[in-house]
Amino acid sequence: AIAAGRLAPVKRLDLALRAFDLVLRKRQEDGKSVPHLYLAGDGSEGAFLRELAGQLGLQRHVEFLGFRSDAALLIAEAQVLLISSDSEGIPTVLLEAMGAGTPIASTDVGGIRDVLSTVPGYPAALAGKGDYVQLAHALDEMLECLVSPEQKAVLRAAFEVQFSPATAARRLDAVYRAVL
Repeated sequence: AIAAGRLAPVKRLDLALRAFDLVLRKRQEDGKSVPHLYLAGDGSEGAFLRELAGQLGLQRHVEFLGFRSDAALLIAEAQVLLISSDSEGIPTVLLEAMGAGTPIASTDVGGIRDVLSTVPGYPAALAGKGDYVQLAHALDEMLECLVSPEQKAVLRAAFEVQFSPATAARRLDAVYRAVL
C-alpha cells in the first residue's frame, strides 16, 4: 500500500499508520500475507510520523520514501492507495490512482466519493473522517481486492472517458454555450 502527499497535519497520516497497524496485526493473526506501507512525501509531520511508526513497532513494515517526483508511478505500481485526510477537494493522488486502476482505501471527505462514483464499480472502500478502525477495514478489504491487468485496463479506460482533456473541453464548451 502507498500513501502519497505532504506529511502535513490535515493529511492525518497518523491515522494511516494506526489503520495499517491494525491491518498488519489482523493479517499476521490470520496467517495472511503481510503488507508493506510506503509513505511518499515530505513535510512538517515527518519526525512525528517516524516516531509514531516506531512506537507502533512498524519499522520493518513502513518505509518513508521522502519527496518523490515519480509518485504517480509508485501509485500505479501499488496494490492500494491509502488516503487518510481530514479534508480534501479532489486529491491529485486519487486521480492518479484511478488513472492507473489502483484500488483505493480512503476517508470519505471532500470530493472523493463524487469522483469515485464517476466509474461505477471502481474498487474502493471509504471510511468516516478520523476513524482509523473503519479505515483499517477499508484497507484490509482493498488488500484482498485482486485487480488483474485486464481489469486495470478497463478501469483506466472508464476513468479516461470521464476525465480526459477532450471530455473536459466538451464540458467547458457546454458551460460557455449555456451562459451565452
